[in-house]
Parts: sequence; structure tokens; C-alpha cells
Amino acid sequence: MTTRTVISFLATALVVLGLALAAAGGQAQAAELAQFTVTIRTGAGEAIAPGVWVVSHPPYVLFSANKPASPELARLAEAGDREPLLAMMRTHEAMTSFGAFAPGRPFTVTARPGDRLAFVTKYGTSGTMFLAPKNGGFVLFAQGGRANMGNWASRVALYDTGAPGAHAPIARAAAAPGTPALPPTHSLITVEIHPMLTPAPQG
Repeated sequence: MTTRTVISFLATALVVLGLALAAAGGQAQAAELAQFTVTIRTGAGEAIAPGVWVVSHPPYVLFSANKPASPELARLAEAGDREPLLAMMRTHEAMTSFGAFAPGRPFTVTARPGDRLAFVTKYGTSGTMFLAPKNGGFVLFAQGGRANMGNWASRVALYDTGAPGAHAPIARAAAAPGTPALPPTHSLITVEIHPMLTPAPQG
């Protein structure tokens, strides 16, 4: 075997190895992403309204409990108008993706380990209350990267922004002392989250 043949063989081997490593890296990146089917339904009590969902790495993108609610969130709680909140999300840098949902209609989200799913939806006819996940959103992946799944209604809370039209409304947990008794939150809504079996598409 001549020196030229050996060099040619080694060059070919390096090219093949590089392609294999690149393919493995692409598969690892694809494995990080997962798609979830989410269905949010009205439970017992008054109906919920169409709402807004977001996927983000940091929590508390839509609001923080016991802090002033944005005018856009107050508008959703008061009138069920989600368009101002959707417009605000288009300029928010902390989120991965967002969209609108209708109660009872499944929608799909794409996420990677560390991402959270949050949503807000007007509750009933009170003009001040909305439902949203506790702690800034659902953690979609367990330790080790396993996708979480199931009915997450127990991790949802009912919040109240206060009097309609109030200046700087506060997103407080509902059913505070002095408020009428409410059914358990987990009976007000159903939140089904299931990972899809097909891999997420790559952009």
C-alpha cells in the first residue's frame, strides 16, 4: 500500500467519522425536544373562557402571584379578551412559544427539559377571576429528561385581580378570608398533558 493510498484512506475515514458524529449530535438535539398534546376543559362550576398559553424556561412569564397584574391580564380576567395579552407575548423575550387555546380543543406545544407550560383563562362571570398553574407553570420534564404526563388540575389555582377597572390590580389567590366559599380548584378545570410519540420537527 502506497503512502498516497494510506493518506487517501485516512482522509475518507475522517470524513465518515465526522458525518457520523454530526448525525449523532443531531439525534441528541432532537431527543431533547418533545411535543405534548394539551387539553384544557371546564370542570364543575362555571365555564372557563378561551385563554392564552406560553412555553418558557423561566417561570412567571404571564404574572406573579401577589404582585400587580398587567393591564392585559386584567382585561382577560374582566372581559375574557385575550387579544391584548397575546399582543404583549409577541414582544416578550423570555418565552419559547405561545398561542391561544379554546376549552376542550387539544393543542400541541414543543418544549425541551427545563421549559414550563403556563396558561391563563377567565373563570366564570365574576369579572375578576382567572385560572392558572401554580408556581409559574407546569414543569414538563422530570429529572433525567423524562416527559411528565397526566391530569394536572391539582396544580392549578384560582386567582383574583380585584375590582374591575381598578388601578394596578393585584393577582391574588382567590378564596381569601371573607370571600364566598368556592369548590376545590381541581374540580373547576381539567388539564390533560401527554407527550406525543413522534419526534418534534427540527427548524
